[in-house]
Amino acid sequence: MGNAWDMLDRIERVKVRRDDGMVRAEVTLKGMEDLSADVVLEAVEQLRQVLEYLQITDLSMIPSETDGLIEN
Repeated sequence: MGNAWDMLDRIERVKVRRDDGMVRAEVTLKGMEDLSADVVLEAVEQLRQVLEYLQITDLSMIPSETDGLIEN
């Protein structure tokens, strides 16, 4: 399993906003489709813990190459 800290190099943009008291963070990643699901899930969990500490309760991760569209 890859190192989730490598995800930091892939972060292209972080957008944070507050909606009705809830804070939402949107993280745009470069090369997300090249990562295994395990690495992405590990990174999401680590980011979730950091954001929870910062009281940001909603996190979404978007591949930058698809302009936000996630294709299955």
